[in-house]
Amino acid sequence: ELGSFIASIINFSTNLYMFKKLKREVFNASILKNAYILFGLFSINTWFWSILFHAKDTKFTEIMNYSSTFFINIIQIDLFLFRFFISKQSIWSRIFLCTFISLSILFFLSHIHHMIFIKFDYNYNIK
Repeated sequence: ELGSFIASIINFSTNLYMFKKLKREVFNASILKNAYILFGLFSINTWFWSILFHAKDTKFTEIMNYSSTFFINIIQIDLFLFRFFISKQSIWSRIFLCTFISLSILFFLSHIHHMIFIKFDYNYNIK
């Protein structure tokens, strides 16, 4: 656990440093700047909970670590599609993007609800 704790601190620090650099150096007119800022905040949040979980393993820190890690993976997929479809001017591209992001958020909420209130089981993800 000490190694995981130290790795989480390093990842947190790196994400915080790059977040500050992003805010400073990316043009305000960039279409993706706000998306990257949100992604940076979610990443910092994820590593924060990872640090707490590896420092103090409680049910609450385990749930927060798991859910924030799961959420950052969902956001990465959404950001990839956002980058791909944002350049398209088609209304269908935007409808698809909004629909996919909405469904991914609903999937996240449903999964976390299952893991918290029904059964917190890591094997659930592997099956």
